[in-house]
Amino acid sequence: MSTTNQDSKGKLLPWAIAIIVGLSGMLLFTWVSLSNKKTEVITTQATLKNEEDLNAKLDQQFKDATTQLEDMKGKNTELNSLIDKQKGELESQKAKIANLINVKKDLAGARAELGKMRDQVSGYVSQIADLQNKNKELTTNVATLTSEKTQLQTDFTKEKMAKEDLSSQKDALAQEKAKVEEERTMLAKKVDIGSVIHVTNITTKGYHVKDSGKENEKTHASNIDRLKWCFDAIENQVTPSGKETFYFRILDPTGVAISTQTGGGVLKLDGGKEIQYTTSKDVDYTQASQNVCLTWDAKNNYKLTKGKYDIEVYNKSYLAGRGSFELK
Repeated sequence: MSTTNQDSKGKLLPWAIAIIVGLSGMLLFTWVSLSNKKTEVITTQATLKNEEDLNAKLDQQFKDATTQLEDMKGKNTELNSLIDKQKGELESQKAKIANLINVKKDLAGARAELGKMRDQVSGYVSQIADLQNKNKELTTNVATLTSEKTQLQTDFTKEKMAKEDLSSQKDALAQEKAKVEEERTMLAKKVDIGSVIHVTNITTKGYHVKDSGKENEKTHASNIDRLKWCFDAIENQVTPSGKETFYFRILDPTGVAISTQTGGGVLKLDGGKEIQYTTSKDVDYTQASQNVCLTWDAKNNYKLTKGKYDIEVYNKSYLAGRGSFELK
């Protein structure tokens, strides 16, 4: 080999070595870079897989929660409104978790929020169930109260009807009592009228009374001090034997009843009317016809005048007979 060729080879060798070393370094760098890229890709793929799993879990958990809440709806509008509100709050929670997963890439935070969301759903379900139980209990109480109210209304109606019936019976009894009382009064009145002892054959004589007590019959009013009446009490088997009082009412020629301070008084007739009587006579009545006489002193009591005098005789507050006499 020539010296020139050897020199050329000697000059090229360092360059060749340098190139080989450089290529080896490049190959090593490329290999490291590719290895890092591969690791990054694997990491990225794992991250994406975790995000995908979390999103799927989030969707499934939200779906299960909303379905569970929706199934708890019923006829109670207030509970239904509360469930809709809870679903709205879960929507907000889902959006928050999705933001942590897909935007902030905070998977740990997302998992923590998923746990909170699970607890949140459990709280919602428990709250709704409790309210449903209370509502059921309230409904039962309302039904019981309604039943009791209906029974009370029925009892009240029955009691009212019983009272009305009792009131009607009471009114009917009062009417019957009043009718009986009226009949009794009428019967008693008839008995009273039937028991009146009528008088007839009333005669009158006038007397002048001397100081010695001797009587002289007179017909002139100015000479008369005493009047004597006699009458027949008619037999009446209805009236029992016993004391009977006859009231004499003397009407003067002007039609005014003679009233005196002694022997006279006021008689209350049947019906309530009151009259002034002149004198009275008690008789021991024996149910047989009997003649009765009584005297009345005009002296110091009444000044007699001439004219016609009417006589009314009363027994048991009823008119028993009439008569008259005339003085000159």
